[in-house]
Amino acid sequence: MKRIWSILLMAVFISGILSGCGRTADADTNTIFIEKKGVIEEVTVGEFSESNYDLEEFKSFVEENIKSYEDSGAGGKVSLEKATEINEIVKLVMSYDSCKTYTDFVGSTLYVGTVVQAMADGYDFEATFHEAAEDSEDAVDKKEILGHDAYNVAVVSALLDVHVDGTIVYVSDGVTVKNKNTATVEDTTESGCAYIVYK
Repeated sequence: MKRIWSILLMAVFISGILSGCGRTADADTNTIFIEKKGVIEEVTVGEFSESNYDLEEFKSFVEENIKSYEDSGAGGKVSLEKATEINEIVKLVMSYDSCKTYTDFVGSTLYVGTVVQAMADGYDFEATFHEAAEDSEDAVDKKEILGHDAYNVAVVSALLDVHVDGTIVYVSDGVTVKNKNTATVEDTTESGCAYIVYK
């Protein structure tokens, strides 16, 4: 299911990487918003790649995929919150009741928990880390990261913006900090996933 969803979505969209980020209504690039209660909001932005698609057909396509997922018995809740089209730019706002639901439906890794929980769940933090400050280039020792076991961490495999409910403190290589609570995952080749540590 998840691979089919990803393939079909990309078949309809030409990837639209624009700029800027804010709340879901203002996001103009592919972004996930990690909310306090575990809810994940996803904004996908792109251009229609085929002239024979219209917004209502696309909404039906998304809703059919949601129904298929829910009928599979996976147990998660997925919702299409909004679908808009302006000048051939389409924006989808999706909601997932948990990281697991997002991962199962979309097909890319998203994990959120404390540093100590992430370690217990098998994330080894084998990556090169840097402080979130814009001018920071010096690597931060892994032990320093693990010493803040109550900090939160988002582990992401997709290349997109990540908006967290807190202040970003450390990021792994391939991640650029845009502001205190938003980072852009640009590369995950070092460890397969990007780490964003925040408090």
